Amino acid sequence: MGILIPIILVTFCSIVIWRSCDGFAVASDYLGRNLSDGVKGATINAIASSMPELFTTIFFLFFLHDVDGFSGGIGTTAGSAIFNAMIIPAMAILAVIYSGITKSISVSKKVVARDGIALIITELILIVLISGSTLYWWHGAILMGIYGVYIAYMLTSMTKVEAVDSDTYHAMKEGRGGGDEGSSKHSRSIIEHGLRLDLESLVVGRKQMTSANAWPLLIISTVTIAVSCYLLVLACEWLGAKTYEVPFMGVYEGLDIP
Repeated sequence: MGILIPIILVTFCSIVIWRSCDGFAVASDYLGRNLSDGVKGATINAIASSMPELFTTIFFLFFLHDVDGFSGGIGTTAGSAIFNAMIIPAMAILAVIYSGITKSISVSKKVVARDGIALIITELILIVLISGSTLYWWHGAILMGIYGVYIAYMLTSMTKVEAVDSDTYHAMKEGRGGGDEGSSKHSRSIIEHGLRLDLESLVVGRKQMTSANAWPLLIISTVTIAVSCYLLVLACEWLGAKTYEVPFMGVYEGLDIP
């Protein structure tokens, strides 16, 4: 297999994941409307942004099996974590400051301390668990249990916010200038929505967002992301991806380059 088709497939899948994540974000924003911003960001939004890594890791394991598959998964998540922790905050800060939106950004010390401590503890536990020669099901159960405790703590310690019903939610969205954009989107045909990969318009259409259509949008977006990740892994196989170990950073998947 040549290099052109896999590269085209990677590009196409990346665009599909990007557009699918838009639909996922809209649905999760509605379903999490009664959560505080800090809790929603650390739970629903964090899960949404990590869906591609989750599915990529799963398919790497299914395709490459055992050591190579798990190394590919660790490389994917490790590289993503470094990018998320360093590049995204830096670029966001530079963008809003140099565009004149604001001169400074206030950071909650409570949120930084809470999530920073949780990150350090979980990373240490992960290193201990994967340092052995064999992984068992209960290793995964421990990590899932820790995440469950983290979610429970987030929900119980969340600052109480006033419940937002569906009508209030849509009124707030229209007040932020979403009405004109929505009218323009609805004027397009189903075929155009499909070509644009606008899952929100395809699933919700002209109706208001409710739980009845938010969940289908969430599920369809997730399935679309999963299929795209499967095709990404397939493209990596066609390209002849190999596993490389980078000191202090983990194991990464790359082309067969010496």
